Amino acid sequence: MQNGILADLLAPGLDCDFWRGPTGDSVFHFHAPYPEPTGPGAVGRPTNLRDGQFDPGFVFVFVVATNPAWHQPIINSVVEHFRGATIYLANGPCPGAPLSVIPGDRVALRNELRNRMRGTMRVEVPIGTDFGHRFLAKLALGMGSLLLAPDFVRSPDANLLRNAMWERNFDTRSTIPLAGSDFFRTTSPEVSNAFNWPSGHILLFQQFREHLCLCALIYGHLAAMVRITSQSQFWQGRIEASGTVFVIAPGLRRVVGPVNLQTYIAARLFRGEHVHDDLTRLFRDVDAIPELPDVHVGDLTEIEAAHIERIRRRVQEIAYGLWLERGVWGDSLTDWLAAKLRLGIYDDSI
Repeated sequence: MQNGILADLLAPGLDCDFWRGPTGDSVFHFHAPYPEPTGPGAVGRPTNLRDGQFDPGFVFVFVVATNPAWHQPIINSVVEHFRGATIYLANGPCPGAPLSVIPGDRVALRNELRNRMRGTMRVEVPIGTDFGHRFLAKLALGMGSLLLAPDFVRSPDANLLRNAMWERNFDTRSTIPLAGSDFFRTTSPEVSNAFNWPSGHILLFQQFREHLCLCALIYGHLAAMVRITSQSQFWQGRIEASGTVFVIAPGLRRVVGPVNLQTYIAARLFRGEHVHDDLTRLFRDVDAIPELPDVHVGDLTEIEAAHIERIRRRVQEIAYGLWLERGVWGDSLTDWLAAKLRLGIYDDSI
């Protein structure tokens, strides 16, 4: 998860992106400024640039997890996401490839980062409120080309999606008459219980009035919708009357679909019944995934304890802001849980 860009210039001429891993590990990515804005959430290689158009840079990783079971997955994840960058383990001896030994001229930089982690770091957090628009357009265009009549890809509706996908400028893209909603809308509890799936993603293709729409639900709490086409000849006989669903399990790299909406809901509500063989197997396999190992074993180090305390303070700040927004007395625990969700924190110890 991106925490932001370090506001203080630690290495002249280089930007430093600050990332936080799922076990609390701190990742600092130094690189020459990218020639074009990549947008918030772009990990490592800028998706809009080709090889040779950007500096892969170098990365310092401060591993917080004290359980050795996490160490190799952490390093594998960093190497995969920051491909081409030189990776340094900042708080331990270099174990060898794919990590590199910290050269003498970067030891002082590593020490400065370590000192900053014990205190307060100033970061700038870029937030793009339209970060899902182009992704939605690409998803709708790609799935439409697979599911709908062949002529769809040459239709005016497909051209709208194509223009929205390629247009980088927000103001220009806002003039494209593409109906829908972005990913800053959370799903309602009523929908979540029967439809959402916290273990993966749901793509629902359904007719709303005279339009065929795609509703994307991400890990059971984020939802977005986009109109694909208003020409019914493209979907007649291809999309179920109740709606067509695809179920995606990223952790298993598996997809089930297309299935009709009633079948999916029945399979979700009656997990022990063989409503649909492929869905039953998918839900069973996901439920069988073992619990993740504990992040820590033994006593926390000074840096680890300070890191957890910083997270708690940040959650407290956001929870207080939620209470101020509401303007009335309410359940402080609800605000605390909502703040953790906003930060992507699922650790019950915080």
